[in-house]
Amino acid sequence: MKSFFGMFKSSALELKSVRTLTVTAMLCALSVVIEMNAFMVNPTTKVNFAFVALAAVGLLFGPVVGMLAGAVCDIAGFLINPGGYGFNPVYTLIAVMQGLIYGMALYHSFYGKKYEIVLRRVGNGRETDIGMYLRLVVARLADVVVINLFLNTLNLYLMNTAGGGASVGGFFTFLLPRLIKNLVELPVDLILMFTVLPVVMTAYRRVFRLRPQNSLS
Repeated sequence: MKSFFGMFKSSALELKSVRTLTVTAMLCALSVVIEMNAFMVNPTTKVNFAFVALAAVGLLFGPVVGMLAGAVCDIAGFLINPGGYGFNPVYTLIAVMQGLIYGMALYHSFYGKKYEIVLRRVGNGRETDIGMYLRLVVARLADVVVINLFLNTLNLYLMNTAGGGASVGGFFTFLLPRLIKNLVELPVDLILMFTVLPVVMTAYRRVFRLRPQNSLS
């Protein structure tokens, strides 16, 4: 438990680094650009991959920075491209939770040790860090179930039925197309995460000349 809370402390300390703030700002800007170019399936469902940029923030800097990045991405996105519903602080809170999920699942400092997410040499062969890819799957599934299917759907439903009476059946009317979309999109999301995030970590280490630490045992 101490190590779990230590992860939040370590992430909070990242905020003292100009490098952290600079990289996070760049990733937030990328997230906003991707969000602006999202493809609308219907008025309540869209396809976009902005989550990858937020996942990268969580991976590099942890849950505290991830939560702040989620809030910044949502507010900046609204200011640059206001939606038809106007500003809704609930979406900002949901974005904060999304950053928390990715930070908790992917932060490279966990239980006081480091783990790698890229292929590494062991003897004459190469070994894949399966644990990291399992974390990516867990993080994305948590995002899809908690954020996309439950919180975002519930918020959309309540906004569209305000004053008209809510019902369980009405909620599932909103949920069904979003469920189908997320199930179809999930394999693509995971492939994208498996491809992009190892590159992000490797590039971050090389650009800032950081040494990979021992793998989590």
